[in-house]
Amino acid sequence: MTGPSPSAGGLGSSGEWLVVEAMDNAREIVFTDRGTTLLPEQQATIDDIAKAAVQIALQRHAKGDSLPRFFISGFGDANEIGLARAGAVSDYLKQRLRSELDETQSTQHSVVTADNFTIIAGAAHDSQEGPTNRVHVETEVPPETLKSTESKVLTDYKTTGPAPFTSWHRPKLVEVEDYPGVRLEQGRTQDSKPPLRVSDDGTLAISEAEGFHQEVYAAPEVVTEANAKLTAVDSGVRLEFVEGTTVSLVKEGQPVILGKVRPVFLTGELPPDVCRDFAATVLGGEPDVFVFTDGTTGVHELAPTSTKDSQEITGTHHLAEAMTAAAKQMSGSDQLDVTWAARQVAKDTRPKGGLDGAPLPGRQYGSMQRANPTNRYQRNRLDNVAKALGVNQHAKAGVGSGYTITSITAADENGKRTDRNFARLGPVETTWGYHFAGVVLESADGGTHVTLENIRHDARNHTTIMAAVEQNLARYAGNFDTLAQQLSERLTNAEKDEIPPLQTQLKLATALGELERLRAIPNVDQDELELAEMSAKDAMTRASTLLEPRGLWMFQMYGTAERSFHNVRSRLDVEQPGAMINPMTTVVLGGHQLPDRDIQFTGDSTTVDTVAQNVLQAQAKSLARVCLWRKAHGLPMPTVTVTGDGNGLTQRFQLGGPRATAAATVLREELDNQLRRLQPDVTKPMTAADINFKIGMATGEFAPASPKLSANLIDWKRQRATVQFRYDTPHQATGPRSPLSITLKMKSMFGTDSSGLAVSPISRTDMTDKQSNEPTVSAQDSPTGTSTSIQLPNRPISEQPSTAAYAKMRSMDGNDSTPTNVQVTVKPATPRHPTTPQGRTPWV
Repeated sequence: MTGPSPSAGGLGSSGEWLVVEAMDNAREIVFTDRGTTLLPEQQATIDDIAKAAVQIALQRHAKGDSLPRFFISGFGDANEIGLARAGAVSDYLKQRLRSELDETQSTQHSVVTADNFTIIAGAAHDSQEGPTNRVHVETEVPPETLKSTESKVLTDYKTTGPAPFTSWHRPKLVEVEDYPGVRLEQGRTQDSKPPLRVSDDGTLAISEAEGFHQEVYAAPEVVTEANAKLTAVDSGVRLEFVEGTTVSLVKEGQPVILGKVRPVFLTGELPPDVCRDFAATVLGGEPDVFVFTDGTTGVHELAPTSTKDSQEITGTHHLAEAMTAAAKQMSGSDQLDVTWAARQVAKDTRPKGGLDGAPLPGRQYGSMQRANPTNRYQRNRLDNVAKALGVNQHAKAGVGSGYTITSITAADENGKRTDRNFARLGPVETTWGYHFAGVVLESADGGTHVTLENIRHDARNHTTIMAAVEQNLARYAGNFDTLAQQLSERLTNAEKDEIPPLQTQLKLATALGELERLRAIPNVDQDELELAEMSAKDAMTRASTLLEPRGLWMFQMYGTAERSFHNVRSRLDVEQPGAMINPMTTVVLGGHQLPDRDIQFTGDSTTVDTVAQNVLQAQAKSLARVCLWRKAHGLPMPTVTVTGDGNGLTQRFQLGGPRATAAATVLREELDNQLRRLQPDVTKPMTAADINFKIGMATGEFAPASPKLSANLIDWKRQRATVQFRYDTPHQATGPRSPLSITLKMKSMFGTDSSGLAVSPISRTDMTDKQSNEPTVSAQDSPTGTSTSIQLPNRPISEQPSTAAYAKMRSMDGNDSTPTNVQVTVKPATPRHPTTPQGRTPWV
């Protein structure tokens, strides 16, 4: 029988086996109570497994392909029960394989035996949750020998030009005769012909030698394409060829020449080495949006996030918790897709990570990722969920977007965060909260891509630096006062060029002496001791020979499957420990959140001043980047709504429309400028005319004034135009129905929505289509019928004005003046359903 998808719930009844979606090679055998003996119905299931495996094995053997392998995971409320169950299934499976092979090959010479099959059996990890009376049996059929699309390493190639390959290396400890006797040294190396990793289509190549590489080799067409995409996202990086330096190789019998490529940082300065800030330069803005992509349909869904915290990105722990529940078939009937993923991220309403309020699912989520053979069933279930969302090893970033790999923390016995890595046994290096990498190149076939990254080197080198501190403490124990005195005396008579290094050595001797003194004090204050260790670490760093951190950027090449960013960075199935715990990988964009902005005016002005123009220019810069990316990926454009206001109804009606129009005009002009800048060589470029603008007067009640603000400040804050960005979504929330319909005929050319009610404004474009010098703007959504009074929303009856009073436009500040360019009439309304984007009431 075929079981439900990972989100459908239910593990089946005794004796049934379950096939998880996209895993028809996995079966589940259910035991009763604490039993470890196979019943006839369970044996029958294993008979089916053996029979199918033998048929596949004989076919594959004839073609020279590998035979199926079996992974058996036994669960039980005690480890020995799980192991016994797995052993019982394994023994019976071997017996049935022999019987099937003997029967199938009885009339011919036996070419396949039961010993040719690999069977790996064991107890499942004790942290796995859910029913414990089961055994998972997975039959893995290795892929047939087909053409691979992964990159390959080769050594048969030629180079031209000087210093074709340059790499930098991690610091190492060295011993010297001078003080300090133990220090760190770091350097760069040049290699004329290291092993070369080449993309399958031969358009990208990078050194495979030890170290971190600062060049990549590429075909001209992929560099041209990459620079166009980097320009479109307003990246601070471009790629250029180093003249005269190439590699030549043969690909499928044809010669291939690739040129050496280096990055150009447009500001002329190297970005910070902090990975998030460096990625912001590559991406065109600070990472602020996740991209979920359905690998089958290519549908994208975006989810805003915050990367302000140094350890946690908002939404990741909520998503990890939901993915784990879905993989365990505990999430009900929710459909797993990219929209579902975005909803999980949206559950995290914290303004930044690191604050209370997030789940800590690292134990369950991480355990499902373990690479040990008996965990394959659980790992594959989580992988099915990841594939539906385009995360982890299924995340694939294009040029102009990037990756983030995040540590998902767990709770300790006290409910506090712990850095234990449940996804991998063994030690953990210095734990990173996250790491970012921006993609700058992609092979012509799309199978390989290259990132440009940097890391925070002081944190990465922490273990090595502290090792140097400890060794110097031991080497000079009890002599730091003497060392400091000697160094001070040398400084007195030092030449000018000798002073800086002597000062550095003196600071180190002083810091090490203070650390030694504090460690000798019983029950020393731990905060004071930690501060002393930090001072010693900083002094040790300055006394060592280290490269400038900002200059230690690197190119990295990634692909799919085992070469994916997630698998390479998480290091779950290699011996060396990684810095990420219970990792999650997602695709990110930079500078894609478009916050609302108020454009301030003064007095009765309707002119955009210099300060406001700068604000609109910044908005246009971000808007252009967003629009170009969305167009390239088939997503709808944002709607730009500009509403003008004033301090009181009189100013609102007189100035709101002109202010909105003035702000929108400047924004459109600036948007056109930015779009031209980001599309320098596009034949049919996008323009501001392709973006939907809605321009109108503000409606609804005025926002309550804080008693802490002066009257002048309140007046200033209300003299504004507000720019908002909204996206059409299939689940757009609906707002409250307005009490009745009002039609206002404006004698000016300013297309404004002037009803004073919470309604959607009409756009300038809509009014132009009417070809009228007195455009009509209607606010509907009232009950059918005619009313003789006008109601303001959210006001008690006692505060409702009469029609006559409203017609005089009595303002909030008591001004009875009536604008001469406004005519107010009341008429029956046609009911409809208004919408308030994203469930908000923006018209205040």
